[in-house]
Amino acid sequence: MIAGTIAALILLAYTYVGYPAAIGVLARMRPVRPPLPPPRERRISALLPVWNGGAHLREKLDSLLAQDWPPELLEVLVYCDGCSDDTEAVARAYAAEPRAAGRVRVFSSRERRGKPAALNALRELATGQLLLLGDVRQPLSPNAARALAHAL
Repeated sequence: MIAGTIAALILLAYTYVGYPAAIGVLARMRPVRPPLPPPRERRISALLPVWNGGAHLREKLDSLLAQDWPPELLEVLVYCDGCSDDTEAVARAYAAEPRAAGRVRVFSSRERRGKPAALNALRELATGQLLLLGDVRQPLSPNAARALAHAL
């Protein structure tokens, strides 16, 4: 009984004092260095599977095209997954605009296949070395593509 109590107290002390102290020592021994920029800028393919997201699509595409990344190294692939709203029309109209020409490609399926199937289909069509996966409802900050490339 006493041995169990002592073991529990030692474990508790290690959890609150020993572990943080060990992490602090290791952090000082091996400080984190900021990531180095990639030796060359890589092509990024932003994969965007969408189901009935017409209301959010334009804002999302704006945030993708506003990335702090060379425009010629960023492509956006939109997959309309059996949409029953105006998503496909919004996507195709956006892709036809001069600022998006050649940078935004739209694909569609008449029946809903699900997000994993849409991502797999887009992955096969992507030409980038890096894949940026996203959801239609959340716009990205302008440095998201650069942060992705520099994290690798």
